[in-house]
Amino acid sequence: MENDGVKADLAGDTAFYQKALAEDWTRGDSDGTFYTKAEVMKLMADAKDFKTNSEKLSQLKVRVYGNTAVATYKDTYDILFKGEHRAHTIIATDTFRQAGRRMEAGRESRRVSGEVAAYSDARTRPSRKRNAYSN
Repeated sequence: MENDGVKADLAGDTAFYQKALAEDWTRGDSDGTFYTKAEVMKLMADAKDFKTNSEKLSQLKVRVYGNTAVATYKDTYDILFKGEHRAHTIIATDTFRQAGRRMEAGRESRRVSGEVAAYSDARTRPSRKRNAYSN
């Protein structure tokens, strides 16, 4: 499922996520923001402000506990998100539950490298001190 998600990201395939994500899915983003499935679907539908230029998963491990699976991995990507260029490496944990087919129930991620390269507005934002444990 994780590798299928990368393919969907690169192709801008929102239908994949519409089917794969549970209705009550949430995502804790590396910038500290929580998103619902509806919010992510809306963001992905706007191709001028959301596009995946490149993405690569590494260190993928999946653990199965009954009808639940937990995937942990490192994700290195270059994207346009809300009109901002982001090139990051994050560590992520995705939780899946069996409900007829595997559906992602939630995601949490933390940035381990990279910064937002540009902002969509002309304002400058103060830089924040980062370390390996910062979002």
